[in-house]
Amino acid sequence: MEILGTIITKVDVDPIKVIEALRNEEIGRNSWVFKEEGSYFKGFEVSAGSHSIEDKALIRKGTFDFVTALDLVKDYLTKKQQP
Repeated sequence: MEILGTIITKVDVDPIKVIEALRNEEIGRNSWVFKEEGSYFKGFEVSAGSHSIEDKALIRKGTFDFVTALDLVKDYLTKKQQP
């Protein structure tokens, strides 16, 4: 027996919040990506008490592209919502 069906579910979510969650899942909160001398990096802050320093870690090009695309979509949606 074969049963085919379509299930439609309406959800009320803010797409910007979804993009932020995906970005945080991929590189962590308060992190950023950048390209330097042909390599791709994730930048982040390391804090110790009242002091903090910026550090970086090597990432794959796919991660860089994915996070950059998420940022572009978020920027577009943010500008679209402004009057």
